[in-house]
Amino acid sequence: MASKQFHFPDYDKFASQIASNWKKYGVTDGIPVDFFDFKTKEKAKTLHLSYYNSSAMREIGFSEAAYEPLKKVQATPFFDEIFQDGIYQTTGNEVNMIDQMLIAIEYKRVTHKKEPHFDAFLQREWAKNNRVHARYNRDTKTATNNVESTAVYALLAEYYEETGQKENYQKATDKLQMMDTSNALTTHFFDYMHKELVLIKKGS
Repeated sequence: MASKQFHFPDYDKFASQIASNWKKYGVTDGIPVDFFDFKTKEKAKTLHLSYYNSSAMREIGFSEAAYEPLKKVQATPFFDEIFQDGIYQTTGNEVNMIDQMLIAIEYKRVTHKKEPHFDAFLQREWAKNNRVHARYNRDTKTATNNVESTAVYALLAEYYEETGQKENYQKATDKLQMMDTSNALTTHFFDYMHKELVLIKKGS
């Protein structure tokens, strides 16, 4: 896309090289893994589910088997973040909602349905607190601090658009517009870009 947008053919060549290497080296038994080290020729044994990009994977022709770890994951109400040796694992007792939202969005895109337990958790948070925090305790299901995240609200907006929840989409974008990303010294690029992409799309 960048190659066409900026009239720069080298971008297309580079993307094709990445895609080819990803399919050749970045899988084990048809399942994607986190990375391949070209120096040591070793593959990661883990797959972080938040790394899925189903649209890119479908474009370059990954087999259906590649999506099985994402299709079969369940949330209680949080998703396990890691798949390794056929087993789901967590990253620990503190849940990062950026990871959770990335998994939830890709889960919907691959399965064409919401994960019901995770979606119900989000509904309860809006009803109880009128916000979604950045981090939660996996066991108690309560926020570990009062921090709210620009990226989380941007990903929430994307999730609600993906799942057709107009009222919650509005709640998330209202929160997003309240987040201050004007200071380049204190704003993370990830937060800024996700916010701008959502708001530009909303205004178009």
